[in-house]
Amino acid sequence: MENSNNDKPICLECGDKIRGRSDKKFCNDACRSAHHNKKNKVVSNPQKTINNLLSKNRRILKDCFEQSEHNTVPITKLENKGFVFNFYTHLSDSNKGDSYRYCYDFGYHPVANGEVHITKYPGTYL
Repeated sequence: MENSNNDKPICLECGDKIRGRSDKKFCNDACRSAHHNKKNKVVSNPQKTINNLLSKNRRILKDCFEQSEHNTVPITKLENKGFVFNFYTHLSDSNKGDSYRYCYDFGYHPVANGEVHITKYPGTYL
């Protein structure tokens, strides 16, 4: 961005004249950081929201997995804890052909009587 008055570059963040090299875009590090933080904030909010939902889902599955004797819990228990069924990281089929939805290393599969079976992804040691 150039200033038509004397062709000195103007800071993209604050609009002040820039001293020094002619190819500089910001007058100082604070303006450069502020500009990039604003730019990246718009892009990262949806990603941050989804990551938070996935982490919460994983935490709920982990808690239920550790507290349940047979790793089977009512769907309502997950719902009451705030589990969001539309968000998961991947799908995997068991040896029996059941399709599990995973939130990172913990997965679930609907079974009879409004319950879900919770499992831990094979090979994870978290």
